[in-house]
Amino acid sequence: MNTVLDADGEKRAMGKQTGLAQVLALLTAVGLACCAHRASTGVGVTSAPSSGSEHPLSPTATYDVQSLQHDCDGGNARACVTLGAVYATGHGVVREDARAASLFQRGCDGGSAIGCTNLGLLYLSGRGVAHDDARAAQLWQRACDGGDAQGCADIGQCYVEGRGVARDDARAAGFWQRACDGGDAQGCAHLGGLYATGNGVSHDDAHAAQLFQRACDGGDVGGCTSLGACYALGHGVAHDDVHAAQLFQRGCDGRDALGCTNLGLLYATGRGVVRDYTRAADLDQRGCDGGDPGGCTNLGALYAAGHGVPQDIARATEFYQRGCTGGDAAGCKDLQTLSAP
Repeated sequence: MNTVLDADGEKRAMGKQTGLAQVLALLTAVGLACCAHRASTGVGVTSAPSSGSEHPLSPTATYDVQSLQHDCDGGNARACVTLGAVYATGHGVVREDARAASLFQRGCDGGSAIGCTNLGLLYLSGRGVAHDDARAAQLWQRACDGGDAQGCADIGQCYVEGRGVARDDARAAGFWQRACDGGDAQGCAHLGGLYATGNGVSHDDAHAAQLFQRACDGGDVGGCTSLGACYALGHGVAHDDVHAAQLFQRGCDGRDALGCTNLGLLYATGRGVVRDYTRAADLDQRGCDGGDPGGCTNLGALYAAGHGVPQDIARATEFYQRGCTGGDAAGCKDLQTLSAP
């Protein structure tokens, strides 16, 4: 799920002894990881200019709360949504989630599709209203039908996760296609993930790569990371490690944890870049700290081998444990190997 919008819208097989030499199996795992669907857990906000264009709520702008309230009370749904966004983020006012929810509801009822999207995000997170996945899904369906691309992206996420609706990858693909066609970059990235895995659609690596390209060009850093994995693996595009490294760098710079981990793998193996274990360790640390368990596992391997960091079995154990706890099977396997007598 994305951000709250305004009324106008917005290794892994690296073992204790020989791990760093096992590159291809590692990168295959990365390729699969690139296709995971990323759901944002945060709730952000955008503003409502009268021009009808989408853009983020300006952090430096001052919003006239009294005027917005007056316009909202007069039936201006766009003003209700913008005022709701102000209260949802505490932008120049005390944050009031319940008030934001009420304002988004008024905007939604007044015909603002983005008001419906925003209200759905509050139901998802239980902010200002009781947590209700089914209600969130209903609101996103309404938003999507009303023309809001983010609403389409969010209802698609519901269908692929079975959250508030019965799981249905084919329906998710349909909604993500609508989101992508409507300009939602994350919708393109998610749809690319389905084509890369063949879930809900026919497997098509070339089309997946095209969708990841659209996502990356549209500002979705996860799309850049996924496209990088396509180039690293030669899936749907010609194999090109140098371009893969550039795309992973874009992902990592945009705080996509998997992008950092993937780039760390290239530095550890010297593919597309000059081998640099110290740089690999730094990138794996960023990936691990950013929430990618594979980054933790890979950093554990570097500590176990003493590559780029001082050899430290205790630290290796710590990072293997973090990888394992985070769901990385290789981390569990390496932890077991490291603990064996």
